[in-house]
This record gives sequence, structure tokens and C-alpha cells, in this order.
Amino acid sequence: MSGTESEASSAWRQQLADAQNGDREALGSLLQAYWQSLWSHAANQLDLPLLSKKSASDLVQDTFLEAHNSIAEFQGSTPKELHGWLQSILINNLRDTWRKHLNTQKRQARKEVRLDHELYPSRLEDRSLTSPIDRTIEQERKVRVMSVMAQLPEHYQKIIRMRHFESMKFEAIATLMFTSPEAARQLWYRAIELFAEALRNDESR
Repeated sequence: MSGTESEASSAWRQQLADAQNGDREALGSLLQAYWQSLWSHAANQLDLPLLSKKSASDLVQDTFLEAHNSIAEFQGSTPKELHGWLQSILINNLRDTWRKHLNTQKRQARKEVRLDHELYPSRLEDRSLTSPIDRTIEQERKVRVMSVMAQLPEHYQKIIRMRHFESMKFEAIATLMFTSPEAARQLWYRAIELFAEALRNDESR
């Protein structure tokens, strides 16, 4: 390790020690270095309609809040270990978000099935049909997503479709959009943020 690398490593460990001793400014500086990486991971894991409940930024903020409250418990001593610790918190937050979302869907499903049985009892006897709530939720989900996406500029719609609906890598997206992979990634970041904002506005109406 060179002298410069050794000094940088020593400075990082001192910053970590300060953070664990209650220096909020030192902790904020440490965490900020991981914002983009954690945001990207969260955005890749979130289903588009779920963004009306929690955005990628919300999840990273929740992760940082937990890190603020428990940094003294962190046992690592390197930037890589801190990144892994933060990512584990983020993953738990993602799981909690999905669990709450699924529980909400189950409650809605029970209500819908009861209503469907009261109005159309014969439907439940036809085993060839999918459940009423599955049909309803899926249809409403598609309609809502496409309606909100239609509010975005065309280039944002295009990159969301390629990235989320077609599971394309940024290298392939960049080729189709005549740009660089990094520029495509930045465009996607902006598209997701705008989509999440539009989705939340649509839900609040």
C-alpha cells in the first residue's frame, strides 16, 4: 500500500471512529458516499406501482436513519464492509416494504372475494377462472401504470419500458438511444424519480 493510500485509509478509519463516537457530520459524510449505489439497488428492486408507496430515495433515507441510530454497532473497519452493512439494512427495508404491500393486497383480496361472492356467487364455482381480485388488481395496475407513464416525456417512457419491461442492460439501451451507458443510467435515474412523483400525485387525487 502506498503512503497516499495508507493515509487515506487512516483518515477513513478516523472518520468512522468519530462517527461512532457521535460525530453526526462525520457520519453524514461517510454515508453520502454510498447514496448513489444504494439508490440504484433500491430502484432496481422496486416494482413500478410500489413507487407510489415508497420511492428509492425514501428507502435510502430510511436506511441512513437506521445507520445513524446503530452506527456504534457496526463492527467493520473498511469502506467495503460499511457498504455491505448499509446494503443489508436496505435489503431488510425492501423486504419490509414488500411485506406491507403484499399484506395490503391480501386484505383487499379478501374484501373483493366477499363482494364478488355476494354479487356473482356462481363465478366462484367456475374453477377455470382466476380469482376476481387477481383480475381486478392486475387490470387496474396496468391501466394506472400506463396512464401515469403517458404523462412523462417520450424519452423517459422509452427508457422505463426498456429497463423495466424488457429488462435491458444499460449498454444495450445506450446503443439504441445513441448515447453512453452512463448517460443512459442518468436518464433512467431521472425517469424513475419523475415516474415516482407522478405516481404519488396520481394516487393523492
